[in-house]
Amino acid sequence: MPASRLAGRPTPAILVPPEDGLVLIDAWRFLTEFPYANRSDSWKGAAARTIGKFFDYYKMQGETEPCDPFLANQLINRFLSSLSNGTISVDGNDPSGLYWHPASRQVYDQSRTYLKCFVEKLEDFHSNSALKATSFYNAARQARNSERQQSQSLLYHCATNSDRTLYPPSNNFGQTQASNRAVEFPEKKLNDLIWLGCKRKRAVPEFYDSNGRPTIASEYNINLMMAIALMAGAGLRKSELFHLFVEDVWSPKNIVYLYHPERGVHRQPEGPTVTRQEYLMQEFGRIPRRRMRGNQQVGWKSLLITDASNERSECYFLPKWESLFFRLFQEYRDRVLPDNVDHPYLFVSLDRDHFGQPWTSKALTKQFSAAVNSIGLVSKAEHGTTPHGCRHYYGQSLTDMGLSPVIIQQCMHHLSITSQVAYTRPTPLKVNAALKKAHAEMKTKFGQAGGGIEYDIVKGHSMCRYRSDPSGVFTEQNLGFGKDKIDG
Repeated sequence: MPASRLAGRPTPAILVPPEDGLVLIDAWRFLTEFPYANRSDSWKGAAARTIGKFFDYYKMQGETEPCDPFLANQLINRFLSSLSNGTISVDGNDPSGLYWHPASRQVYDQSRTYLKCFVEKLEDFHSNSALKATSFYNAARQARNSERQQSQSLLYHCATNSDRTLYPPSNNFGQTQASNRAVEFPEKKLNDLIWLGCKRKRAVPEFYDSNGRPTIASEYNINLMMAIALMAGAGLRKSELFHLFVEDVWSPKNIVYLYHPERGVHRQPEGPTVTRQEYLMQEFGRIPRRRMRGNQQVGWKSLLITDASNERSECYFLPKWESLFFRLFQEYRDRVLPDNVDHPYLFVSLDRDHFGQPWTSKALTKQFSAAVNSIGLVSKAEHGTTPHGCRHYYGQSLTDMGLSPVIIQQCMHHLSITSQVAYTRPTPLKVNAALKKAHAEMKTKFGQAGGGIEYDIVKGHSMCRYRSDPSGVFTEQNLGFGKDKIDG
């Protein structure tokens, strides 16, 4: 097996039969070479699963060298159709031996993206390589070239035509396209979550003040309170919390900066400017958390960088949340944060067995769920009662404030301005309220007769009749002209 160039970071390998080389070398190169070498572990794992399925389907077709041109041309199309429809017949049998269940819309879309990236990258592998091209490589490359020429390609043209479903017409999903609204944490319960859900069952005397009196830190889970304030009040993702350094919080100016965990610039009082990755290694012998394994590993989603020279973005607080967070931060820094830790991270574990070590995503999720349960709610994504529901609340709040999409994009650090749609789509209650408000304004502007249909129904007659509208339903809209008019 070839060695990965990414030291300390395992890369998934697809094992294949001996006659195919034991390891699928094309997939290995795809995951370890530019531009996909630095993708997250979860992205690589999902991509490897898609490529592995694509290889299994290729083998099921019985491809040999040289490959049959017709079968190669249909390889990608048939693979995607099998992915969306499944391969199991109604009687439970599966002649292919794959036994795939129909993929969900999300899994299908993601798999199609991974496959497109993979087949596009194939072009680079054997043009200047001494390695012999495999039969799988030849079939996949030929299939890719065929797909690019087809007007009904499932891999290419459907992706750019919003009027065409991403699934084959014969699937079980029909022709509708689902559009889910991101559910936010219930606004009326946020105060309870902070002051009741985060309340400790037992006080921590170590965090009392110098006179032996209780403090916020001794009575509350101050870690969780700060995390909620950042997610609900400034829109941070859960994963972003664990990449924050203590120095990223500028309390004199009430500013929090969100740096790229590796390329972010660290300016030292003395010496050259270095990246965060270099700083972690030089000062603490650590690698960035997204490259770690186990509980300390934390993901990272690309975000909008507004300060390119420092590879960072400023976090923008909702007014009341800003004062709460910096009040908590002051208390946390003065009474909780230990000295001489072996890392620069803001959030530390307060457990006795792991005190001072970087706080983990798993610990936050567990404590957040317990806090939600303690105020009579259940932690579920569909209820908005997960950590990410706090970010949804932030996005909805920005929309309710009437801010422009460009401002919302910068506040939420979205790379694309369209990413905010799911976060900021109004609830049915808000839609109904907006319609009632608009209707009231219309009646005020045009008078009772401006109600149109409603007015005529109440009166029991139409002002005029048209052949195209004999019942007078649309009379007030003046749709009939000329000979279409019957009387009036």
